[in-house]
Amino acid sequence: MLLENAQQAGNDMQIRLLQETKVDAQRLLDTCSQALKEDGFLLSSTNHLAIQTCLKNLEETIEQHDRDHIILKIQELQTITTDFAAKRMTHHVSKVLQGERLCDIEAKISPNRQAHAS
Repeated sequence: MLLENAQQAGNDMQIRLLQETKVDAQRLLDTCSQALKEDGFLLSSTNHLAIQTCLKNLEETIEQHDRDHIILKIQELQTITTDFAAKRMTHHVSKVLQGERLCDIEAKISPNRQAHAS
């Protein structure tokens, strides 16, 4: 009976880990899909298609019950979207800073510096 309980606990843990991995994968899918909608124009058509392919592969893999395979597809998507994430950050930071003077940016970042300089 003790052995059966230990086996059941192990099975329960595996099921929970699989569910958590699926939730993480879905969250990543949702985030990447939204990023493509908002900023897909930053990508070449080749890169856009590659990311869409990885998204589709991960989505199909979530339906399976192979946690290791899901993790592999998550890692593939994270790897392929690294440059896209950098491009998005650069684009949005540039947008925010557009038309700003360096001294204005410095004042916003550290208003206490101007108080000390006076």
